[in-house]
Amino acid sequence: MRAKVFWERCWSVEDAILTENLVNYAIDYFKLGKGKLEVLMDEDIESGSIAEAVRVSKNKFMIVLSKNMIDSDESLAKTIFHEMTHIKQYMQDGFKIGAKKVSWQGEKFSVKSEKDYWLSPWEMEARAMEEALLRFWEIDYEKRSS
Repeated sequence: MRAKVFWERCWSVEDAILTENLVNYAIDYFKLGKGKLEVLMDEDIESGSIAEAVRVSKNKFMIVLSKNMIDSDESLAKTIFHEMTHIKQYMQDGFKIGAKKVSWQGEKFSVKSEKDYWLSPWEMEARAMEEALLRFWEIDYEKRSS
């Protein structure tokens, strides 16, 4: 998978470089194959979310990040790893979001409430992987620094 990072002026060059490194780390970890990913580092997102991962077409994906919701490198890393888990789910787990149903690993789900959303298996996996990948990244970073 090839990734390109685009950023607004509210983000620093260092943020953009870190984002690119985090995205590539997740691509390698998940062994994501053919595809294109654009990461848009914006000031804010209309939905009010911290970030969103969407499938644009069969092999093209987009992550949009909100600067107003991300206040540290750790928050940025967790957000990237969370959204990259969703990209992995699109590519490897049959993750599809429809108007009324969500498909994941061959099952259909109905998300009617905030509780349904928070307890959905794809969100639970993404929250777990944001923590795990952050820890793996920190361990690997320490190895690179020594």
